[in-house]
Amino acid sequence: TIVFSGSMLDAAANDRVIELDGGDTSTRLSVLWNTTLGMPQFQVWNAGTLQAAIAPTGASVNLGETFRVVVGFAANDFVVSLNGSPVVADTLGVLPSGLATLRLGRSIWGAQGLMLAESLVYYPDRLSDAEIQALSA
Repeated sequence: TIVFSGSMLDAAANDRVIELDGGDTSTRLSVLWNTTLGMPQFQVWNAGTLQAAIAPTGASVNLGETFRVVVGFAANDFVVSLNGSPVVADTLGVLPSGLATLRLGRSIWGAQGLMLAESLVYYPDRLSDAEIQALSA
């Protein structure tokens, strides 16, 4: 489980907030900026195949506005919550292995926006949905 609090000051489509990858573009967990929705979206890729693409519920976030997003992940279990919104889940994807590099504000190939990170917390376990929603509030 990863908790991020901060703001995007300037962002194009798919600019990264957080990325946890295995050293290449085909295997990664990404929290990216969805310009259409005006909020972060959680994507999971394993061996070049999209496993999950989850957008949180709730109101969009303006650039420069502080937000808190929490993503949880375990085998066949991916969730996201934004600013206390109900947890949105995808239980069909495969959890990638070999994830070793955490990138803040950019992807392995350089998709980056301008952001202000206020805090980042990593929990080594997939927290419960209730805990994830509470942490995103």
